[in-house]
Amino acid sequence: MGQSNKQFDDIQETLNVIRKVIPYKRMLVSNDGFLIPLEDKFFRIDFTTMGFKYGGELTCIGMTTNIIGEDTDPNDSANIFATLQYSINEILRALLPTREKNLWIIHPIALYYGK
Repeated sequence: MGQSNKQFDDIQETLNVIRKVIPYKRMLVSNDGFLIPLEDKFFRIDFTTMGFKYGGELTCIGMTTNIIGEDTDPNDSANIFATLQYSINEILRALLPTREKNLWIIHPIALYYGK
């Protein structure tokens, strides 16, 4: 039981750090490697019940704004934030349920349910 509590505390601490770094309260994550940040103010419906009401397949039309890849160089002298960016990228890649090696950050233009 003590080992389980320590693992939970470690995960909670990691999530708290991610929450401080990522400026979004909500995100969609696909196992295909897409991370879609959502802003509450753009929803026409109550976002707190969205998953319950409209569970199922979701289609996103959007623009790729970043790729979090496994090939990020933490020692890039041209980028002063390279080490921090690499650490955050690795945490996200380890925690998020994706089978892909790269995470594509997609800025959504439209979301709709169905294919």
